Amino acid sequence: MHLLVCHHGLWGNAEHLQFLTNAISQRQPDLKLLCCNSNRGINTLDGIDVCGDRIVRDILELLQSEPSITEISFLGYSLGGLICRYAIGKLFAHGTFSSVQPRLFVTMATPHLGSELPKVSMWKPHVAFFNRAFNTLTRTFTSRTGHQLTLRDQYHDGLPLLIMMADHDSCFIQGLQLFARRACFVNVQNDPTVRFTTGSIEHSNPYRKRPAEVIDPQYPSIVRIVPSEDAVLVSRPFNPTDIPKYGMFILLAPVFITIALTALSSYALYHRANRISGIDVENEWFKEFKQKALTESCKDVLDSTTTGEAESHQHISALLTQESTNIRHWMVDNLNRLGWEKVHVRLEQRRAHAGIVVRRASDKTTDQVSYLVDKYFTDLDFVSTAKK
Repeated sequence: MHLLVCHHGLWGNAEHLQFLTNAISQRQPDLKLLCCNSNRGINTLDGIDVCGDRIVRDILELLQSEPSITEISFLGYSLGGLICRYAIGKLFAHGTFSSVQPRLFVTMATPHLGSELPKVSMWKPHVAFFNRAFNTLTRTFTSRTGHQLTLRDQYHDGLPLLIMMADHDSCFIQGLQLFARRACFVNVQNDPTVRFTTGSIEHSNPYRKRPAEVIDPQYPSIVRIVPSEDAVLVSRPFNPTDIPKYGMFILLAPVFITIALTALSSYALYHRANRISGIDVENEWFKEFKQKALTESCKDVLDSTTTGEAESHQHISALLTQESTNIRHWMVDNLNRLGWEKVHVRLEQRRAHAGIVVRRASDKTTDQVSYLVDKYFTDLDFVSTAKK
């Protein structure tokens, strides 16, 4: 039997992936689906590692109760992709993949490099303000998870969790390496939550200056960059209607942000102790792999980016606020060594982050889900192994 583990995003629940899982189930009714709900809602604020520990517990309990499961795949949406990556590392460390074969790993709009937006020149005040507000909101509003998403945590030896998860000698990468296929779906526009570079594990976004073209008319939302010889530089023209829109945002956003941060963060912190009872917050299991996770290559990158205080947490944090840093390039290069099938999705709706998985009934564009099902869940080898 083939187990497919699906995980929702931040503040989400299993219902957010209902359209997606229904489409997969219709195509592959023999798949065993585990739509993780132990991290629903506010539980996603506890940290990528704590959330990952919860689904590892769910997976191990299911494997124990159903020994007929011999293969496993993962599908993670948004934050769920990082939670799945963490869970894969822990399952690898525990030796789970010696008896259960890893098959397919797919992420959709997942911030593989974190979620912090870059600093922008004050000549674009609305963008600069939005980026700064978004970064502050992420760190404060999303509690422990937000610090991990912005690489401001100290998971092990003063280094952020996402850096540890990108180390090519870590259990996280070694676990991912075992999967037969790895794919990441990413929005090319209208997704300020997960920008293209972090969702597609790239150094830059080529769609900022070059047009896109549809690959197959059957899937009009799936695009690629127009070849360089045919490309025409494109740019978004100035729209006078943006002035009152951004002006209103700059005036009102601080008020709403302050109220939201105070109320929701206080609520999350107050209830956190009860939510994480029984979870290995100190990550004792990881200490067995720290020599692999903290490699000399990782230390070399940090040393090359500092002047005297190479392992200073404050200095690393300052570097990571930039769009291009040695550390981010190192993360991109390490993750890309795995080999990914990268699928670029262009949705015209304003909330493309929700639309990529058809999270709401109002999301009318669904061909990206059809593409996922057709290309990743109808492969003959996949079908034959799923029906064993």
